[in-house]
Amino acid sequence: MSNFQVDLSNCDREPIHIPGRIQSHGFLIVLDIDT
Repeated sequence: MSNFQVDLSNCDREPIHIPGRIQSHGFLIVLDIDT
């Protein structure tokens, strides 16, 4: 495993641990403009 430090300058390059899923520290917001 590589040593990968994450901060605000490189967070866009942070590896996704489980592709296709929301990570435990994330969230999903869904809006429906018709309701």
